[in-house]
Amino acid sequence: MKTGRNDPCPCGSGKKYKHCCLSVARAVNDELSDLLSEQEFDSIEGMQAATDTLVAKQNQKGKMIFLDCLLNKFIECLILPMTHLSFFSLLSNYP
Repeated sequence: MKTGRNDPCPCGSGKKYKHCCLSVARAVNDELSDLLSEQEFDSIEGMQAATDTLVAKQNQKGKMIFLDCLLNKFIECLILPMTHLSFFSLLSNYP
């Protein structure tokens, strides 16, 4: 089933698809179209290999973005309590 522009994004972000992954999907589609139109392939296997390489590259980008986001959230969770005075006042109540 096709994801509509106003449907929730299948990535689970809670955003609408049009505000989340739709632009990425369009960019990958355009890049794939350019790749296939610029090269001549001897066989369907060669075309499939080029497509697989592009998809693997895009998947790696996505993993790196996710890991970067995850790291930033982790750091934020470690630092945030120390930026609020209420955290320190809680600690001062203990001997």
